[in-house]
Amino acid sequence: MKKIIKKLNKIIYKIFTKRWSILIFKNENYDSINELIDFIKNINTTNLNKDLRNPKIIKNAADPFLFKKKIFYEKLYWPYTKGYIESLNIRNLNKKTGYLKNFPHTSFPTVYEKNSDLFLLTESQSWSYPFFYKITNNVNNENNKIIFKSKSYKLLDPFIFKKNNIYYLFGTNNKFKKLLLFHSKKLFGPYEKHKNALFKNNKDSFRSGGKIFNYKNEYYRISQISQKSYGDGLAIYKIKSITTLCYREEFVDHFSFNSRNGPHTLSLNSKYIALDFFQFSIDPLAKFKRLIQILSRFFKNVLFS
Repeated sequence: MKKIIKKLNKIIYKIFTKRWSILIFKNENYDSINELIDFIKNINTTNLNKDLRNPKIIKNAADPFLFKKKIFYEKLYWPYTKGYIESLNIRNLNKKTGYLKNFPHTSFPTVYEKNSDLFLLTESQSWSYPFFYKITNNVNNENNKIIFKSKSYKLLDPFIFKKNNIYYLFGTNNKFKKLLLFHSKKLFGPYEKHKNALFKNNKDSFRSGGKIFNYKNEYYRISQISQKSYGDGLAIYKIKSITTLCYREEFVDHFSFNSRNGPHTLSLNSKYIALDFFQFSIDPLAKFKRLIQILSRFFKNVLFS
């Protein structure tokens, strides 16, 4: 049965392209994490026009991350395989700001504040080690780049979580399919690899699906699951302990939309919940576009190496 599914997936990806979009709902501040998960499970992205909750929609976008009154995300354009970072004020979806447009593919944008300055940390593992990018006052200065002092790892989906004045860097080693943890006393490092962080590192946990979030005074880690296809759901783990000497978590639940085409990333604050989803679109050039993606990344890797 698995072999048949794999063959069908190969056929699908030769004919169809995934078009990603972002949903933004008002946060109803559910009484428990299980109620929040149930809310997500009941979302049907095929009938959004009939949804009484009236979500805001950002098309051709993925990896949403809320930061204060704004949302940051990966903006996708033709051939829908290369992305750059874009942000907007949630109350006015027309005012958009783009970042890193002249860089190779960037995604998974998380934002950090230091001394009143804002810095982007994105996924750029296909061509670079993790780096911070200064974006204070929406200034798009592509020469203002702060690189991690330690260049030991290229990481998928990197993000930083601060607790008790310690910065914890989570990121996935794509070669070995392992989620890794690092720690530092300073935001810009240097970061040291955590010696006692044990993750299951199976398909339900090795890639992150958002930043760690606080819900009802408990911390939760989000990971991607890809049971049928890439990006078709998430899993949540409750963090029991996180120090420089110990990291422990326990599985809470895994979930997908009622329509089974996401979410791939989850972000929430006291006012909003942001998630992304995909729709299959018939595209005879799907295979050709993926070839363009591979070639463009190869040549830009050479230029940026």
